[in-house]
Amino acid sequence: MTIRNLTLSLLFLIASAGVSDAQNYGYIHRDSILKSVPNYLPKLQELSSDQKKYSAEVKQGMDDLQRRVSDLLKPYKPVAKESISGIKSRMSGMDTVKLNLLLDEEKSLRKKEESYNYMLNFTYKSEIQPILDKVNDAISSYAKKNKLDGIYILENMS
Repeated sequence: MTIRNLTLSLLFLIASAGVSDAQNYGYIHRDSILKSVPNYLPKLQELSSDQKKYSAEVKQGMDDLQRRVSDLLKPYKPVAKESISGIKSRMSGMDTVKLNLLLDEEKSLRKKEESYNYMLNFTYKSEIQPILDKVNDAISSYAKKNKLDGIYILENMS
């Protein structure tokens, strides 16, 4: 959608174009404008869905990992605030190797979480932010064209 089309949409979607003689301010519902932009809502919903899916996957992985570490350490009865190296010194060789594998798995899971966050951020910046920028530019252009001192976005007002 071009800036010109957004500007035209903006003209039709301004709710309460409250411009008075004494004050040069306009009021808009930006959400209404965004809903009229093709692909905005589906992209936003897809991003939200991916975020929920990734968060659930990482949480489930961490919960499972925590359970497995707890099961492995249970026979050694770790005391409060005992260090990992202190526990390892009391563990059998095989259990020490298993614990090291679980700790490596935790690092891998944290790296996976970072990668998911990077992907979500990249998607937001490449697909959502340009739409928001175009809408904001159209709002700004409308304000300048109509000599408004400012535009209040009703969703941001409390």
